[in-house]
Amino acid sequence: MRNKKITSFSDFKRMDEGIQSDLKKYIKKHKDELESLADEDQWDDIYNQLYTEFDVEPNSSKANDIKQTFDFIF
Repeated sequence: MRNKKITSFSDFKRMDEGIQSDLKKYIKKHKDELESLADEDQWDDIYNQLYTEFDVEPNSSKANDIKQTFDFIF
């Protein structure tokens, strides 16, 4: 299982461009809801929505990539 952590901008740039693009679109479309959940520290709810939206298993490496990329963007 791959468990890379994004620690710099260069790490972020190496992430799958498709994930970045899709997440940016998702964030833009759901900005108000995401900000509201973040204000209430409902991060698990946010991540679960992302896993559902992108059809990934929560404990998979793909889910980890999505979570880390989302955290970096948002």
